[in-house]
Amino acid sequence: MPHNKKSKEDKDKIFKKNDRIELHIEDMTEDGDGIGKIEGYTVFVHNALPGDHLVATLIKVKKSYAIGIIHQMHEKSAMRVEAPCPYAAKCGGCQLQELSYAGQVAFKESHIKNALKRIGKLEDEAIHWEGFKAMAEPLYYRNKGIYQLAQGRNGNIEMGFYRKRSHDLVDVDICLLQSKVANALMKKVREALKLSGLSFYDELSKKGMLRRIMIRTTTPHQGEGVEAMLVIVTTEVSAKLMRFVKDLEVLDDKIQSVYLNLNSDPGNTNMSDQFDHISGKVYLTDYIGDVAFKVSPQSFFQVNSVQTEVLYDEVVKNVQTIVDEIVGDSEVKAKETTEENANLTTSGNGITVMDLYCGIGSIGAYVAKKLPVITKILGVEVVEGAIEDARANAVLNGLKNTAYVVGLAEEVIADLAEKHELPDIVILDPPRKGCDEALIETLIAMKAPHIVYVSCKPSTLARDLELLVSGGYEVRRTVGVDMFPMSTHVESIVLLHRKNG
Repeated sequence: MPHNKKSKEDKDKIFKKNDRIELHIEDMTEDGDGIGKIEGYTVFVHNALPGDHLVATLIKVKKSYAIGIIHQMHEKSAMRVEAPCPYAAKCGGCQLQELSYAGQVAFKESHIKNALKRIGKLEDEAIHWEGFKAMAEPLYYRNKGIYQLAQGRNGNIEMGFYRKRSHDLVDVDICLLQSKVANALMKKVREALKLSGLSFYDELSKKGMLRRIMIRTTTPHQGEGVEAMLVIVTTEVSAKLMRFVKDLEVLDDKIQSVYLNLNSDPGNTNMSDQFDHISGKVYLTDYIGDVAFKVSPQSFFQVNSVQTEVLYDEVVKNVQTIVDEIVGDSEVKAKETTEENANLTTSGNGITVMDLYCGIGSIGAYVAKKLPVITKILGVEVVEGAIEDARANAVLNGLKNTAYVVGLAEEVIADLAEKHELPDIVILDPPRKGCDEALIETLIAMKAPHIVYVSCKPSTLARDLELLVSGGYEVRRTVGVDMFPMSTHVESIVLLHRKNG
Protein backbone atom coordinates (compact mmCIF):
# COMPACT_ATOMS: atom_id res chain seq x y z
CA MET A 1 0.00 0.00 0.00
CA PRO A 2 1.44 3.42 -0.89
CA HIS A 3 2.41 5.50 2.12
CA ASN A 4 0.23 8.42 1.05
CA LYS A 5 -2.91 6.32 0.76
CA LYS A 6 -5.29 6.98 3.65
CA SER A 7 -6.95 4.14 5.53
CA LYS A 8 -10.74 3.96 5.67
CA GLU A 9 -10.58 5.08 9.32
CA ASP A 10 -8.58 8.18 8.36
CA LYS A 11 -11.16 9.09 5.70
CA ASP A 12 -14.00 8.71 8.22
CA LYS A 13 -12.40 11.00 10.80
CA ILE A 14 -14.11 14.33 11.38
CA PHE A 15 -11.01 15.94 12.86
CA LYS A 16 -7.27 15.43 12.67
CA LYS A 17 -4.43 15.59 15.16
CA ASN A 18 -3.52 19.12 16.39
CA ASP A 19 -6.94 20.51 15.48
CA ARG A 20 -8.32 22.96 18.04
CA ILE A 21 -11.98 22.73 18.90
CA GLU A 22 -14.27 24.56 21.28
CA LEU A 23 -16.06 22.39 23.83
CA HIS A 24 -18.39 22.46 26.81
CA ILE A 25 -17.33 19.73 29.24
CA GLU A 26 -20.38 17.76 30.32
CA ASP A 27 -19.04 14.88 32.42
CA MET A 28 -15.91 13.01 33.52
CA THR A 29 -14.56 9.52 32.94
CA GLU A 30 -13.63 7.20 35.80
CA ASP A 31 -10.01 8.18 35.09
CA GLY A 32 -10.77 11.87 35.65
CA ASP A 33 -10.74 13.12 32.04
CA GLY A 34 -13.38 15.63 30.99
CA ILE A 35 -15.96 14.56 28.40
CA GLY A 36 -17.16 16.95 25.70
CA LYS A 37 -19.16 16.38 22.52
CA ILE A 38 -19.25 18.17 19.20
CA GLU A 39 -21.65 17.09 16.46
CA GLY A 40 -22.10 13.79 18.33
CA TYR A 41 -18.36 13.20 18.39
CA THR A 42 -16.81 12.51 21.83
CA VAL A 43 -13.65 14.25 23.00
CA PHE A 44 -11.85 13.30 26.21
CA VAL A 45 -9.86 16.23 27.61
CA HIS A 46 -7.09 15.78 30.19
CA ASN A 47 -7.53 17.92 33.35
CA ALA A 48 -10.92 19.28 32.24
CA LEU A 49 -13.88 19.43 34.62
CA PRO A 50 -17.65 19.36 34.10
CA GLY A 51 -18.77 22.93 33.47
CA ASP A 52 -15.54 24.07 31.79
CA HIS A 53 -15.94 25.95 28.49
CA LEU A 54 -12.63 25.63 26.67
CA VAL A 55 -10.63 25.15 23.51
CA ALA A 56 -8.87 21.78 23.31
CA THR A 57 -5.94 20.73 21.15
CA LEU A 58 -6.42 17.20 19.86
CA ILE A 59 -3.43 14.93 20.52
CA LYS A 60 -5.02 11.66 19.39
CA VAL A 61 -7.85 11.19 16.90
CA LYS A 62 -9.90 8.07 16.24
CA LYS A 63 -13.06 7.45 14.23
CA SER A 64 -15.41 7.58 17.22
CA TYR A 65 -13.47 9.71 19.71
CA ALA A 66 -10.49 11.97 20.27
CA ILE A 67 -8.22 12.87 23.17
CA GLY A 68 -7.24 16.46 23.82
CA ILE A 69 -5.45 18.82 26.16
CA ILE A 70 -6.58 22.24 27.29
CA HIS A 71 -5.33 25.00 24.97
CA GLN A 72 -7.41 27.89 26.27
CA MET A 73 -10.01 28.22 29.01
CA HIS A 74 -12.97 30.45 28.12
CA GLU A 75 -14.93 29.88 31.31
CA LYS A 76 -13.98 27.79 34.32
CA SER A 77 -16.35 25.35 35.94
CA ALA A 78 -18.04 26.64 39.10
CA MET A 79 -16.60 23.54 40.79
CA ARG A 80 -13.01 24.31 39.78
CA VAL A 81 -10.76 25.34 42.68
CA GLU A 82 -7.07 25.98 43.17
CA ALA A 83 -5.37 22.67 43.88
CA PRO A 84 -4.33 22.47 47.55
CA CYS A 85 -1.20 20.50 46.62
CA PRO A 86 1.78 22.40 45.12
CA TYR A 87 2.65 19.33 43.02
CA ALA A 88 -0.83 18.71 41.60
CA ALA A 89 0.09 19.74 38.05
CA LYS A 90 3.01 17.28 37.96
CA CYS A 91 2.33 14.37 40.29
CA GLY A 92 0.19 11.50 39.04
CA GLY A 93 -1.11 10.47 42.45
CA CYS A 94 -4.33 12.52 42.37
CA GLN A 95 -6.83 13.21 39.60
CA LEU A 96 -9.29 15.57 41.28
CA GLN A 97 -7.22 18.19 43.12
CA GLU A 98 -8.82 21.02 41.12
CA LEU A 99 -12.37 19.79 41.68
CA SER A 100 -14.02 21.09 44.86
CA TYR A 101 -14.72 18.38 47.41
CA ALA A 102 -18.45 18.93 46.98
CA GLY A 103 -17.87 18.44 43.25
CA GLN A 104 -15.91 15.25 43.91
CA VAL A 105 -18.76 13.85 45.98
CA ALA A 106 -21.29 14.75 43.29
CA PHE A 107 -19.11 13.16 40.58
CA LYS A 108 -18.64 9.93 42.50
CA GLU A 109 -22.31 9.61 43.39
CA SER A 110 -23.24 10.23 39.76
CA HIS A 111 -20.57 7.79 38.59
CA ILE A 112 -22.03 4.97 40.70
CA LYS A 113 -25.62 5.66 39.68
CA ASN A 114 -24.82 6.04 35.99
CA ALA A 115 -22.87 2.76 35.94
CA LEU A 116 -25.73 0.89 37.60
CA LYS A 117 -28.19 2.33 35.09
CA ARG A 118 -26.09 2.14 31.93
CA ILE A 119 -24.21 -1.12 32.51
CA GLY A 120 -26.36 -2.75 35.19
CA LYS A 121 -29.61 -1.97 33.36
CA LEU A 122 -31.21 -0.83 36.63
CA GLU A 123 -33.92 1.81 36.74
CA ASP A 124 -33.56 4.67 39.25
CA GLU A 125 -36.10 3.21 41.64
CA ALA A 126 -34.44 -0.23 41.47
CA ILE A 127 -31.12 1.12 42.77
CA HIS A 128 -32.60 2.08 46.17
CA TRP A 129 -29.99 4.77 46.70
CA GLU A 130 -29.50 5.67 50.37
CA GLY A 131 -26.79 8.28 50.12
CA PHE A 132 -23.08 8.90 49.85
CA LYS A 133 -20.69 8.91 52.81
CA ALA A 134 -18.23 11.74 52.25
CA MET A 135 -15.13 12.27 54.40
CA ALA A 136 -15.21 15.04 56.99
CA GLU A 137 -11.51 15.85 56.52
CA PRO A 138 -10.46 14.68 53.03
CA LEU A 139 -6.70 15.21 53.44
CA TYR A 140 -3.87 13.40 55.27
CA TYR A 141 -5.86 10.18 55.34
CA ARG A 142 -3.48 7.56 53.92
CA ASN A 143 -1.73 5.18 56.33
CA LYS A 144 0.63 3.83 53.66
CA GLY A 145 2.89 5.51 51.13
CA ILE A 146 5.52 4.18 48.73
CA TYR A 147 8.11 6.84 47.91
CA GLN A 148 10.25 6.37 44.81
CA LEU A 149 13.95 7.25 45.12
CA ALA A 150 16.49 8.60 42.63
CA GLN A 151 19.76 10.48 42.44
CA GLY A 152 18.89 13.98 41.30
CA ARG A 153 20.98 16.66 39.69
CA ASN A 154 23.74 18.30 41.72
CA GLY A 155 23.76 15.33 44.07
CA ASN A 156 20.27 15.99 45.41
CA ILE A 157 18.12 13.12 46.64
CA GLU A 158 14.79 12.85 44.82
CA MET A 159 12.00 11.27 46.82
CA GLY A 160 8.40 11.23 45.67
CA PHE A 161 5.95 9.88 43.12
CA TYR A 162 5.71 9.38 39.38
CA ARG A 163 4.11 11.78 36.93
CA LYS A 164 0.85 10.61 35.41
CA ARG A 165 1.35 7.96 32.71
CA SER A 166 5.14 7.97 33.13
CA HIS A 167 8.08 6.94 35.29
CA ASP A 168 9.40 10.49 35.56
CA LEU A 169 9.92 11.14 39.25
CA VAL A 170 8.35 14.19 40.90
CA ASP A 171 10.41 15.19 43.92
CA VAL A 172 8.09 16.23 46.77
CA ASP A 173 8.56 17.65 50.26
CA ILE A 174 5.01 16.85 51.33
CA CYS A 175 2.03 14.78 50.22
CA LEU A 176 -1.36 16.04 51.34
CA LEU A 177 -2.83 12.53 51.23
CA GLN A 178 -0.23 10.81 53.42
CA SER A 179 -0.55 11.04 57.19
CA LYS A 180 1.13 13.99 58.87
CA VAL A 181 3.41 11.58 60.73
CA ALA A 182 4.50 10.02 57.42
CA ASN A 183 5.27 13.46 56.00
CA ALA A 184 7.44 14.32 59.00
CA LEU A 185 9.26 11.00 58.77
CA MET A 186 9.79 11.43 55.03
CA LYS A 187 11.80 14.60 55.67
CA LYS A 188 13.95 12.88 58.28
CA VAL A 189 14.58 9.89 56.03
CA ARG A 190 15.55 12.22 53.17
CA GLU A 191 18.17 13.90 55.37
CA ALA A 192 19.51 10.51 56.47
CA LEU A 193 19.76 9.42 52.84
CA LYS A 194 21.82 12.50 51.97
CA LEU A 195 24.41 11.46 54.56
CA SER A 196 24.33 7.74 53.78
CA GLY A 197 26.65 7.66 50.77
CA LEU A 198 24.43 4.95 49.26
CA SER A 199 23.70 4.70 45.54
CA PHE A 200 20.23 4.93 44.01
CA TYR A 201 18.79 2.63 41.38
CA ASP A 202 18.58 4.00 37.84
CA GLU A 203 15.90 2.47 35.60
CA LEU A 204 17.85 3.14 32.41
CA SER A 205 21.27 1.80 33.40
CA LYS A 206 19.81 -0.83 35.76
CA LYS A 207 22.51 0.10 38.27
CA GLY A 208 22.38 1.34 41.85
CA MET A 209 20.93 0.08 45.12
CA LEU A 210 18.09 1.99 46.76
CA ARG A 211 14.81 1.95 44.84
CA ARG A 212 12.02 3.11 47.13
CA ILE A 213 10.83 3.37 50.73
CA MET A 214 7.45 2.40 52.12
CA ILE A 215 6.12 4.13 55.23
CA ARG A 216 3.15 2.67 57.11
CA THR A 217 1.57 4.54 60.02
CA THR A 218 -1.09 3.47 62.49
CA THR A 219 -4.24 5.31 63.50
CA PRO A 220 -4.38 6.80 67.03
CA HIS A 221 -6.56 4.58 69.23
CA GLN A 222 -7.73 5.19 72.80
CA GLY A 223 -4.80 7.38 73.70
CA GLU A 224 -2.17 5.24 72.00
CA GLY A 225 0.38 7.12 69.92
CA VAL A 226 1.03 6.70 66.21
CA GLU A 227 3.56 4.02 65.27
CA ALA A 228 5.42 3.73 61.97
CA MET A 229 6.99 0.97 59.91
CA LEU A 230 9.70 1.62 57.33
CA VAL A 231 10.51 -0.77 54.48
CA ILE A 232 13.66 -0.06 52.46
CA VAL A 233 13.62 -1.58 48.96
CA THR A 234 17.04 -2.31 47.49
CA THR A 235 18.59 -4.30 44.66
CA GLU A 236 21.40 -5.64 46.85
CA VAL A 237 22.71 -5.69 50.40
CA SER A 238 25.97 -4.23 51.67
CA ALA A 239 27.54 -3.51 55.05
CA LYS A 240 27.00 0.22 54.47
CA LEU A 241 23.32 -0.35 53.70
CA MET A 242 22.84 -2.49 56.81
CA ARG A 243 24.36 0.23 59.00
CA PHE A 244 22.00 2.78 57.45
CA VAL A 245 18.93 0.57 57.87
CA LYS A 246 19.73 -0.30 61.49
CA ASP A 247 20.15 3.38 62.31
CA LEU A 248 16.71 4.32 60.96
CA GLU A 249 14.89 3.32 64.13
CA VAL A 250 16.67 6.04 66.12
CA LEU A 251 15.56 8.78 63.70
CA ASP A 252 12.24 9.13 65.49
CA ASP A 253 10.57 7.35 68.40
CA LYS A 254 7.51 6.73 66.21
CA ILE A 255 9.55 4.35 64.04
CA GLN A 256 8.77 1.03 65.70
CA SER A 257 9.55 -1.42 62.91
CA VAL A 258 12.16 -1.55 60.13
CA TYR A 259 12.32 -4.02 57.25
CA LEU A 260 14.51 -4.57 54.22
CA ASN A 261 13.05 -5.75 50.91
CA LEU A 262 15.41 -7.23 48.32
CA ASN A 263 14.11 -6.51 44.80
CA SER A 264 16.60 -6.95 41.96
CA ASP A 265 13.89 -7.44 39.31
CA PRO A 266 14.43 -4.80 36.58
CA GLY A 267 10.65 -4.56 36.06
CA ASN A 268 8.16 -2.21 37.70
CA THR A 269 7.20 -4.36 40.71
CA ASN A 270 7.41 -2.17 43.81
CA MET A 271 8.51 -4.95 46.15
CA SER A 272 9.47 -8.61 45.99
CA ASP A 273 8.26 -11.30 48.38
CA GLN A 274 11.58 -11.26 50.24
CA PHE A 275 11.21 -9.21 53.43
CA ASP A 276 13.89 -9.23 56.14
CA HIS A 277 13.00 -7.90 59.58
CA ILE A 278 15.84 -5.65 60.75
CA SER A 279 14.73 -4.06 64.01
CA GLY A 280 11.79 -3.22 66.25
CA LYS A 281 8.41 -4.90 66.11
CA VAL A 282 7.67 -7.69 63.65
CA TYR A 283 4.25 -6.16 63.00
CA LEU A 284 2.26 -3.07 63.99
CA THR A 285 -1.22 -3.16 65.49
CA ASP A 286 -3.75 -0.89 63.81
CA TYR A 287 -7.46 -0.47 64.38
CA ILE A 288 -10.66 -0.12 62.42
CA GLY A 289 -13.05 1.09 65.08
CA ASP A 290 -12.38 -1.13 68.08
CA VAL A 291 -11.21 -4.11 66.01
CA ALA A 292 -7.45 -4.73 66.05
CA PHE A 293 -5.36 -5.92 63.12
CA LYS A 294 -1.78 -7.08 62.79
CA VAL A 295 -0.14 -5.13 59.98
CA SER A 296 3.03 -6.49 58.38
CA PRO A 297 4.90 -5.04 55.37
CA GLN A 298 2.96 -7.14 52.86
CA SER A 299 -0.45 -7.00 54.58
CA PHE A 300 -3.37 -5.82 52.50
CA PHE A 301 -4.84 -3.25 54.87
CA GLN A 302 -7.16 -0.46 53.77
CA VAL A 303 -5.19 2.78 53.43
CA ASN A 304 -7.96 5.00 54.86
CA SER A 305 -8.75 3.73 58.35
CA VAL A 306 -11.32 6.44 59.08
CA GLN A 307 -13.49 5.77 56.04
CA THR A 308 -12.95 2.02 56.29
CA GLU A 309 -14.83 2.16 59.58
CA VAL A 310 -17.64 4.01 57.79
CA LEU A 311 -17.63 1.39 55.02
CA TYR A 312 -17.65 -1.55 57.43
CA ASP A 313 -20.42 0.04 59.51
CA GLU A 314 -22.53 0.02 56.35
CA VAL A 315 -21.75 -3.68 55.87
CA VAL A 316 -22.76 -4.33 59.49
CA LYS A 317 -25.97 -2.37 58.95
CA ASN A 318 -26.85 -4.59 55.99
CA VAL A 319 -26.00 -7.80 57.84
CA GLN A 320 -27.98 -6.63 60.87
CA THR A 321 -31.00 -6.02 58.63
CA ILE A 322 -30.82 -9.60 57.39
CA VAL A 323 -30.26 -11.03 60.87
CA ASP A 324 -33.29 -9.16 62.19
CA GLU A 325 -35.41 -10.64 59.43
CA ILE A 326 -34.12 -14.16 60.07
CA VAL A 327 -34.23 -14.34 63.85
CA GLY A 328 -36.43 -11.44 64.84
CA ASP A 329 -36.09 -10.82 68.55
CA SER A 330 -34.77 -14.31 69.34
CA GLU A 331 -31.21 -14.72 70.58
CA VAL A 332 -28.72 -16.88 68.73
CA LYS A 333 -25.52 -17.65 70.60
CA ALA A 334 -22.21 -17.75 68.76
CA LYS A 335 -20.42 -21.05 69.04
CA GLU A 336 -16.77 -21.81 68.50
CA THR A 337 -15.77 -22.69 64.95
CA THR A 338 -12.62 -24.66 64.23
CA GLU A 339 -10.95 -25.31 60.90
CA GLU A 340 -12.25 -28.89 61.13
CA ASN A 341 -15.75 -27.52 61.73
CA ALA A 342 -15.58 -24.90 59.00
CA ASN A 343 -18.59 -26.13 57.06
CA LEU A 344 -21.69 -23.97 57.02
CA THR A 345 -24.31 -26.51 58.06
CA THR A 346 -26.08 -25.14 61.14
CA SER A 347 -29.17 -27.36 61.42
CA GLY A 348 -31.29 -24.25 61.68
CA ASN A 349 -29.75 -23.05 64.94
CA GLY A 350 -27.72 -20.06 63.84
CA ILE A 351 -26.78 -17.41 61.31
CA THR A 352 -23.98 -18.25 58.88
CA VAL A 353 -21.93 -15.84 56.76
CA MET A 354 -19.53 -16.57 53.92
CA ASP A 355 -16.93 -13.83 53.42
CA LEU A 356 -15.55 -14.21 49.88
CA TYR A 357 -12.35 -12.46 48.72
CA CYS A 358 -11.78 -11.91 52.46
CA GLY A 359 -8.12 -10.80 52.31
CA ILE A 360 -6.83 -10.53 55.88
CA GLY A 361 -10.36 -11.12 57.17
CA SER A 362 -11.01 -7.50 58.09
CA ILE A 363 -14.69 -7.33 57.07
CA GLY A 364 -15.51 -10.69 58.66
CA ALA A 365 -13.68 -9.80 61.87
CA TYR A 366 -15.46 -6.45 62.06
CA VAL A 367 -18.87 -8.07 61.52
CA ALA A 368 -18.10 -10.83 64.04
CA LYS A 369 -17.04 -8.30 66.69
CA LYS A 370 -20.05 -6.05 66.13
CA LEU A 371 -22.61 -8.86 65.76
CA PRO A 372 -21.79 -11.76 68.10
CA VAL A 373 -25.20 -13.20 67.19
CA ILE A 374 -23.50 -14.52 64.02
CA THR A 375 -22.87 -18.25 64.51
CA LYS A 376 -20.23 -18.79 61.85
CA ILE A 377 -18.21 -16.68 59.45
CA LEU A 378 -16.19 -18.54 56.84
CA GLY A 379 -13.58 -16.43 55.05
CA VAL A 380 -12.25 -17.47 51.64
CA GLU A 381 -9.12 -16.01 50.03
CA VAL A 382 -6.72 -17.31 47.39
CA VAL A 383 -3.59 -15.75 48.96
CA GLU A 384 -2.30 -18.07 51.68
CA GLY A 385 -0.38 -15.32 53.48
CA ALA A 386 -3.56 -13.27 53.78
CA ILE A 387 -5.39 -16.22 55.34
CA GLU A 388 -2.58 -16.60 57.87
CA ASP A 389 -3.07 -12.93 58.77
CA ALA A 390 -6.84 -13.45 58.98
CA ARG A 391 -6.43 -16.28 61.47
CA ALA A 392 -4.00 -14.22 63.53
CA ASN A 393 -6.43 -11.29 63.55
CA ALA A 394 -9.26 -13.54 64.73
CA VAL A 395 -7.09 -14.67 67.66
CA LEU A 396 -6.03 -11.07 68.37
CA ASN A 397 -9.70 -10.07 68.74
CA GLY A 398 -10.75 -13.17 70.67
CA LEU A 399 -13.13 -14.31 67.94
CA LYS A 400 -14.42 -17.87 68.26
CA ASN A 401 -16.92 -17.93 65.41
CA THR A 402 -14.60 -17.46 62.41
CA ALA A 403 -12.78 -19.92 60.15
CA TYR A 404 -10.77 -19.47 56.97
CA VAL A 405 -10.10 -21.42 53.80
CA VAL A 406 -7.40 -20.88 51.17
CA GLY A 407 -8.80 -21.13 47.67
CA LEU A 408 -10.49 -19.46 44.74
CA ALA A 409 -13.86 -18.07 45.79
CA GLU A 410 -15.64 -19.62 42.79
CA GLU A 411 -14.19 -23.07 43.53
CA VAL A 412 -14.80 -23.08 47.29
CA ILE A 413 -18.40 -21.97 46.96
CA ALA A 414 -19.03 -24.48 44.17
CA ASP A 415 -17.77 -27.24 46.48
CA LEU A 416 -20.09 -26.08 49.25
CA ALA A 417 -22.99 -25.94 46.81
CA GLU A 418 -22.40 -29.59 45.92
CA LYS A 419 -22.61 -30.42 49.63
CA HIS A 420 -25.84 -28.39 49.91
CA GLU A 421 -24.24 -26.10 52.50
CA LEU A 422 -26.06 -22.82 52.04
CA PRO A 423 -24.91 -19.70 53.93
CA ASP A 424 -27.55 -17.25 55.13
CA ILE A 425 -25.45 -14.29 53.98
CA VAL A 426 -22.69 -13.99 51.38
CA ILE A 427 -20.32 -11.02 51.58
CA LEU A 428 -18.48 -10.22 48.35
CA ASP A 429 -15.45 -7.91 48.36
CA PRO A 430 -13.73 -8.62 45.02
CA PRO A 431 -10.80 -6.74 43.45
CA ARG A 432 -11.40 -4.04 40.85
CA LYS A 433 -12.03 -6.62 38.12
CA GLY A 434 -15.13 -7.78 39.99
CA CYS A 435 -16.36 -11.32 40.60
CA ASP A 436 -15.52 -14.31 38.47
CA GLU A 437 -18.56 -15.12 36.32
CA ALA A 438 -18.46 -18.73 37.56
CA LEU A 439 -18.91 -17.43 41.10
CA ILE A 440 -21.96 -15.38 40.12
CA GLU A 441 -23.45 -18.40 38.34
CA THR A 442 -22.89 -20.59 41.41
CA LEU A 443 -24.50 -18.05 43.75
CA ILE A 444 -27.53 -17.96 41.47
CA ALA A 445 -27.68 -21.75 41.17
CA MET A 446 -27.37 -22.36 44.92
CA LYS A 447 -29.97 -19.66 45.58
CA ALA A 448 -27.95 -17.86 48.22
CA PRO A 449 -30.68 -15.85 49.96
CA HIS A 450 -28.80 -12.64 50.82
CA ILE A 451 -25.72 -10.94 49.33
CA VAL A 452 -23.77 -7.92 50.56
CA TYR A 453 -21.56 -6.71 47.69
CA VAL A 454 -18.67 -4.36 48.53
CA SER A 455 -17.24 -2.87 45.33
CA CYS A 456 -14.23 -0.70 44.50
CA LYS A 457 -15.19 -0.15 40.84
CA PRO A 458 -18.70 0.88 39.73
CA SER A 459 -18.45 -0.57 36.22
CA THR A 460 -17.62 -4.12 37.35
CA LEU A 461 -20.17 -3.87 40.15
CA ALA A 462 -22.81 -2.95 37.58
CA ARG A 463 -21.79 -5.82 35.31
CA ASP A 464 -22.12 -8.31 38.17
CA LEU A 465 -25.42 -6.83 39.36
CA GLU A 466 -26.93 -7.27 35.92
CA LEU A 467 -26.14 -11.00 36.12
CA LEU A 468 -27.45 -11.32 39.67
CA VAL A 469 -30.67 -9.42 38.95
CA SER A 470 -31.32 -11.47 35.81
CA GLY A 471 -30.69 -14.55 37.98
CA GLY A 472 -33.44 -13.75 40.45
CA TYR A 473 -32.03 -11.12 42.82
CA GLU A 474 -33.14 -7.59 43.54
CA VAL A 475 -31.28 -4.64 45.01
CA ARG A 476 -32.57 -3.49 48.38
CA ARG A 477 -30.07 -0.81 49.29
CA THR A 478 -27.11 1.02 47.70
CA VAL A 479 -24.64 3.34 49.44
CA GLY A 480 -21.48 5.06 48.22
CA VAL A 481 -18.40 5.71 50.39
CA ASP A 482 -15.51 8.04 49.60
CA MET A 483 -12.44 6.02 50.57
CA PHE A 484 -10.04 7.98 48.36
CA PRO A 485 -10.65 11.76 48.31
CA MET A 486 -8.81 13.63 45.53
CA SER A 487 -8.83 10.50 43.36
CA THR A 488 -11.52 9.08 41.08
CA HIS A 489 -11.76 5.79 42.98
CA VAL A 490 -14.96 5.13 44.90
CA GLU A 491 -16.48 2.32 46.97
CA SER A 492 -20.06 1.08 46.95
CA ILE A 493 -22.05 -1.30 49.13
CA VAL A 494 -25.11 -3.04 47.71
CA LEU A 495 -27.53 -5.27 49.61
CA LEU A 496 -29.34 -7.85 47.48
CA HIS A 497 -31.80 -10.56 48.30
CA ARG A 498 -33.29 -13.36 46.31
CA LYS A 499 -36.86 -12.71 45.28
CA ASN A 500 -39.43 -15.15 46.64
CA GLY A 501 -36.80 -16.81 48.79
